[in-house]
Amino acid sequence: MEAKHLTELQCRRRNKGESFRELAQDIRRLMLLSYPNERSSMSENMMKENFIAAIDDPELELKVRDKEPKNIDAAQNYAERLEFYKGAVHQGHRRNAKRVTASPDSRSSSLEERTLKRDYSRSKSRQRFDESSSQSSHKDNETRLSTKHDKKEGRNDDRRVCAVNVDEKWKEELLKKVQELEFNQQKMAAENKDFHLNQQKILAENSALSKEVERLRYLEQLRSVTAPASTSVAAPVVKPLLPSGSASQQRVCFASNNPGHMAKNCLQNAAARRVDDHTRQTYEPHESLNPNHEAFLRVAIDSQVYDCLLDTESGVSLFPEHVIGSAVVKATNRTLKAANGSEIPILGEVNLTVEIGSYSTQVVGLVSDRIPEPVLGLDFFI
Repeated sequence: MEAKHLTELQCRRRNKGESFRELAQDIRRLMLLSYPNERSSMSENMMKENFIAAIDDPELELKVRDKEPKNIDAAQNYAERLEFYKGAVHQGHRRNAKRVTASPDSRSSSLEERTLKRDYSRSKSRQRFDESSSQSSHKDNETRLSTKHDKKEGRNDDRRVCAVNVDEKWKEELLKKVQELEFNQQKMAAENKDFHLNQQKILAENSALSKEVERLRYLEQLRSVTAPASTSVAAPVVKPLLPSGSASQQRVCFASNNPGHMAKNCLQNAAARRVDDHTRQTYEPHESLNPNHEAFLRVAIDSQVYDCLLDTESGVSLFPEHVIGSAVVKATNRTLKAANGSEIPILGEVNLTVEIGSYSTQVVGLVSDRIPEPVLGLDFFI
């Protein structure tokens, strides 16, 4: 399934009429399905590159890449802004073209200028060739020229007012669209924040489940280890007392019930002790025979076998100074208190490799020279 989602992520392209916000959300969904446990800068870069490739517009894609966005959110903001500016510019060009087509000022102005020049040249020629024309006709010509000039100026003023009104209306529409874009960006930022919070919650739940599974596997491994064969203890043989004063009283070994030697010199007793010592090397949880019934776990630390006390009331694991061997002890600000409230001096913090049969794990604990035996606290079971 992850390969299928990865293929969909690589082949994803923007549909007609689809917004960049919807495209970014779909890219995040496919990325989360393709790499469910991946949350790093590499995954953020992959989401950004797949989003830019999904724009499916070479010119817009080139402009977004030129902005060098750091993540998919920045790439989405740049894409929406560039698309909005592109639409606004195209709309402005179309309106200017319509305005020029509806009122050809250049052609009319050039025609009127030529008419004025022609009339002026005629008047000059008429003045030259007909100097005897009356003063009244000259005044009529001047009146006619001034009237045409006033009409031309009036038409130009009307056109300027119309152009100013169109520009103000276009600016108002542009400002309105910019405000809508800012509102959508704020809404998208809030949705992205909720998405990141939900994603962090899912990752935390997955991590907790993984720890619980590891703990259950560890407990199952402890249960699957077979218990050491219990050494059979021979029942003591009660010997009748010899009659008092008997000179033929002979020593008898109470371990093997053979005469002629004592139990400390018995060969069978020495072999039984060696078998018992070999049995103690198995890594088995056991309970001590003390009256408090404290639980111990036999582990190996640095190739040495120790019986560690299992104390769930202790919040941290503790190790004596003679157990850590050549491990590096780091300085720490943590403090340690006993059950009666008195402070226990510590030497530092250490990270040890603890082996339990074929299982190996890392345990971080505090080092103190006042502790007689290793203690595995609550942090060992979490």
